[in-house]
Amino acid sequence: MNTTDRTGCPAPLHGTSWAYQRHHCRCPDTRTAMRKWRKPQVAGTGRHNRNRGPVDPLNIDIALDRIRWGTATPPILNVPERRAIVATLTEQGWTARAIATALGLAQRNVVRHRSANHVAAAA
Repeated sequence: MNTTDRTGCPAPLHGTSWAYQRHHCRCPDTRTAMRKWRKPQVAGTGRHNRNRGPVDPLNIDIALDRIRWGTATPPILNVPERRAIVATLTEQGWTARAIATALGLAQRNVVRHRSANHVAAAA
């Protein structure tokens, strides 16, 4: 038998992160569910986090081939892979605008990747 007192709780459903976010339920089991839902995102292992991860050389080669052949869709890469591609294309003499167009990024993001890699722009 559940002994949790739910009097005054506006949620029709309890024990889920949805109840916490949508219905403002603050029952103990709902808070636990919310912590479990947030934990992977905070730890950097959640499905939304593409900022970390190993650099896969095969992904970089495939992306560079797609860029060179002018494939319409920009490749999907994590941040370290994007930085490696920006460094490679910069060394080949590409401008920030051309790299941004090829990768589907803003030109400012290309400049940020260059500064993070300590790569100077092509003269």
